Amino acid sequence: FQLAGARTVIMSLWPVEDSSARKWMNRLYRNRLVRKMQTAEAVRATSLGLLREARARGESTHPLYWAPFIAAGDWR
Repeated sequence: FQLAGARTVIMSLWPVEDSSARKWMNRLYRNRLVRKMQTAEAVRATSLGLLREARARGESTHPLYWAPFIAAGDWR
């Protein structure tokens, strides 16, 4: 995608179930477009928000559940 001209690519580091991916992406775009965060800041806020919620519910805090996505390229 970057060779084709995309400045930033959001990619998963491992397979992610559809409902988790949808939840993560909805939050990412809310942070990026509604809250006007930079891409890197929106990725970080999304992942940390899911981690905090998992802790509050007493669920697993393994990165498998809250950190599957990264931004590569121009992070602005």
